[in-house]
Amino acid sequence: MLTAQANHHEQQRSSGFSLIETLVALVIVAVGLAALMGLHNTQQKQQADAKARAEATVLASAKLQELKSYLTVDDARLDVASYGPETVTGQTTTFERAWDVTGDTPCVSPCLRVASVEVTWNDRDNIARTVEVASEIMLRRPEEEVEALLMIASAAATGSGGNLWASAARREDDDDDDDDDDGDGDGDGDDNDDSAEDEEDEDDSREDDDDSEAPINNSDNDNDDDDSSDDSTVTLAACGCEYRSQGKGGTYTLTNSGGSCCSTGGCEGSGPNKPKNKDTWTYACEVED
Repeated sequence: MLTAQANHHEQQRSSGFSLIETLVALVIVAVGLAALMGLHNTQQKQQADAKARAEATVLASAKLQELKSYLTVDDARLDVASYGPETVTGQTTTFERAWDVTGDTPCVSPCLRVASVEVTWNDRDNIARTVEVASEIMLRRPEEEVEALLMIASAAATGSGGNLWASAARREDDDDDDDDDDGDGDGDGDDNDDSAEDEEDEDDSREDDDDSEAPINNSDNDNDDDDSSDDSTVTLAACGCEYRSQGKGGTYTLTNSGGSCCSTGGCEGSGPNKPKNKDTWTYACEVED
């Protein structure tokens, strides 16, 4: 009888949990939940700091873009000085933005300005954070960009391959050569020497004195001059060019010759400033028939 009661009490003790076991389990669960809550708070803080830093970077970049969008060289926003701070209310927090402009004074266009923008804020732990963005600004007259664009457009229209001034210089040299084609060095474009013309004029004056009653008929000479002037016409020849790079240099090749004035030298002078391999272009030259 006593043995049966002892077995019954032993079965009751082994069938459940004791109070100590339950308390230990509760402690383990509480520690785990506390760790998870701490990890969650850390992630939330990091995400908030990342959003605030990204917004501060956007505010600093926006101020730099504003400074770069100047309209005149004398824009007061680009005077060498320190500006701010100004308060900017963002989506995540409140920011303080200040900027400095440094460079040479006075400014002679073009000149260099260095703009540095600093944005500060306090994070969730009330710790000051800062983002700084700097950029160089080449200060020049805005109309210079328009002038450069018009120059490129004019060069493309005249077929000078982007080198407008070189083409103008070549045309001026061609005009000088045409004026001195007679070879007498006087630059007047006449095939007769000036000294020979002077002698002919003296002979004509003496003949006029000896025989003033005899009329002189110059109609034949005038007709000859008119015929010679009509025969001289100027035409334009189209010349095709190609550039082939070879190592550090390259060669210019004449691919299409529309006249005797086409040459590889003309290709080199009318081509782009920095040609690439297999670049092709055309230019026009004057051919005198």
